[in-house]
Amino acid sequence: MREIVLAVATSLALVLWELAFQLIITTGHWQPSELELYAGDKVGFALLLAVALTFARRWRRSGFTGPVAFGHWWMLWPIWLDALVPLSQGLAEDGWRYLAGWGAVSLAVGFGEEGLFRGLVMDRLGLDRPRRSILLSALLFGAIHLAGLLSPIDYRLVLAQAASVVGLGVILGAVRVRTGSIWPGVIVHAVLDFCGIAAGGGVVEAMQYSEDALYSMLGAGALALAWGVALCWRLPAPRPGLPLSVAPAAP
Repeated sequence: MREIVLAVATSLALVLWELAFQLIITTGHWQPSELELYAGDKVGFALLLAVALTFARRWRRSGFTGPVAFGHWWMLWPIWLDALVPLSQGLAEDGWRYLAGWGAVSLAVGFGEEGLFRGLVMDRLGLDRPRRSILLSALLFGAIHLAGLLSPIDYRLVLAQAASVVGLGVILGAVRVRTGSIWPGVIVHAVLDFCGIAAGGGVVEAMQYSEDALYSMLGAGALALAWGVALCWRLPAPRPGLPLSVAPAAP
């Protein structure tokens, strides 16, 4: 129970940062564009997380010293598919500087959210109980996305996104355990966000409500959850005295 309380408290760090950042915006004279707003928010959180990992000496325990693990990227195929589908619509014509800015934001999101949920939160929950750690971290990952209800995005899409990212979180957690590394998750998370934004021309535009978008999001989430459960079912057992996060992955 103590581990769960610590995991929830760790997850709330993202909520507290979002509230603090919004307070900074509303009490200041800065009138940012959407890109500037997300850059300040997401890059700021990534920097805070890096400082926290350094002071707590949690880089290794959070999986940041692990390999890029190219040989396991195929396990992330539902997320790669979800990332590539928006690009079938083509890129938004906003110029390379604009796309580069969103690319930096996407990298910050991948680093920040994976470092928090697949790093610190899963470590708090205990990698010696991998399935519990994966499931609870994925549920917390989905719950945090409910903060989008405070944004101008249609609430139906926010709820659908919160539900669908649970499936993504299960896959990302399973790959984190299997590889002992957080980097596959950081990379695919960044690519997923960038592809959606690059095709949509910004976060708000990419999250415009339509029934097709709603059902597509829910369908992708269901597919991801099914595959994530299959990955969890075949998790290797850790060696005695050796954390599962650094145990050899199953073939």
